Amino acid sequence: TATGGGAWSATTTWAGGVVPLSTDDAVIVSGDLVNITASANIVNLTVQTGGMVRQGASISNSTVGTGSFTMQSGSWWYAAYSSATKLPQGFGTYSIDPNSNWVITTAASSSICNLPPALYGNLYVYKTGAVLAAINTITYYNIQGNLTVSASASSLKMTNNKSAQVDTIHIGGNVNIILGVLSGMDVSKDWTADPDFSTPGQRAIINIDGNVNVGDASTALGAAGLACHGSDGLGWQRTVFFNITGNLTYINGAKFEAGTNNTTPNSLDSAVINLQGNLSTDATVVIAT
Repeated sequence: TATGGGAWSATTTWAGGVVPLSTDDAVIVSGDLVNITASANIVNLTVQTGGMVRQGASISNSTVGTGSFTMQSGSWWYAAYSSATKLPQGFGTYSIDPNSNWVITTAASSSICNLPPALYGNLYVYKTGAVLAAINTITYYNIQGNLTVSASASSLKMTNNKSAQVDTIHIGGNVNIILGVLSGMDVSKDWTADPDFSTPGQRAIINIDGNVNVGDASTALGAAGLACHGSDGLGWQRTVFFNITGNLTYINGAKFEAGTNNTTPNSLDSAVINLQGNLSTDATVVIAT
């Protein structure tokens, strides 16, 4: 059990003055921030409410397929690992509370999820140029809580050419775009060359149970945007579905874009927004192409 926080590898971080071995369990208690700076193995890992972990190196289960990884409500996990970002690997069970918090820091890899499980509580993205669906063997991504994007002048791509032909992304709470652009799909793959090709193009289905809020009063005018597509699709077909149960709101000059630059979209690109709630804007909002 951690006692006040510090480096994972430091004896002063842990009760009893002993760093957890690969045969031990580890518990991060409320108020403690434990910094993983070197690779570590553990049997069971629990981050309690108010506990915090900064991941700057890999951490995994000591025997693949056993043990448990638990994030309680109100716990925090800061991804700061420059290797492709992924949840701690090899555990037999994952218990991720919808009100746990996952922060993709500027020090993290731009590939947010490149190994299963693709399961989060609240997800905060500060990394510029990041892509959520960064592997083609995962087709379903579950953000149980809110998604917050604050990525400078860059964009968070939900899918791109690293992703599967059809990806479904579920967001159980609200989407808050404070800074930067959230795009449904970036550069795509030519799926006509795929041996399993049966349906034209690449598709992203983004199901949002709450509201989508684009723009924030704390940022510069026009600093946030929602886009169907990112960079040029190279002429390949891309389709994005935004299925929004709640409201869609634009403020402070936020942009509603077909693409994030003047090379997008191409003639085969399309986007569908199924909005069950209300659409509202303030007087500063523009429609951009």
